[in-house]
Amino acid sequence: MSITPFGLQGPRAHWRANDLVALAVGGLLALNGFPDRPPWRPSLHRAYHLAGATAAAGALLALLERARSGRGQLVEVALQAAVATTRENAVGYWDVRGEVRKRLEDKMFTGLQSGYRCRDGWVVGVPGGRWDEVRRWASDVRPADARYHDPRLADRAYREAHPELVGALMADLFGRDHAG
Repeated sequence: MSITPFGLQGPRAHWRANDLVALAVGGLLALNGFPDRPPWRPSLHRAYHLAGATAAAGALLALLERARSGRGQLVEVALQAAVATTRENAVGYWDVRGEVRKRLEDKMFTGLQSGYRCRDGWVVGVPGGRWDEVRRWASDVRPADARYHDPRLADRAYREAHPELVGALMADLFGRDHAG
């Protein structure tokens, strides 16, 4: 198993990089944040996590091949390549739309809001299929607010058809100045 910033061969094989550099050269930073501001860095150590997941998949495939053929395999993972595979729909954007994909501010490529101001900066949160958790959270910090308990919000298709409503509710929760 080899996990390096740019692979074992090629013009950048000897270059060093950390998580932030890998996010930049892999193209993910170019897609995050507002166009007129510095890019948003994803949480945690995203490039390292992506490379780890890629390496785990490669290791499993190598073990399958060893079981089949008896031969060992070298699994090579480059941080840059692992990051580049996660660039949402940006890879084919030029081919399909004839446009270079721009930063979508605080929204995901689907148009749903995902970035919200909070007490100490910004946070990314997308309810996706987990509205029950959002509702429970709202019950803790906004117990008298019935908006979160609208039964229509239990339907993901309804939430996706009403992104302004969901965005306002999520912004209210994340922006709420509460402890916890």
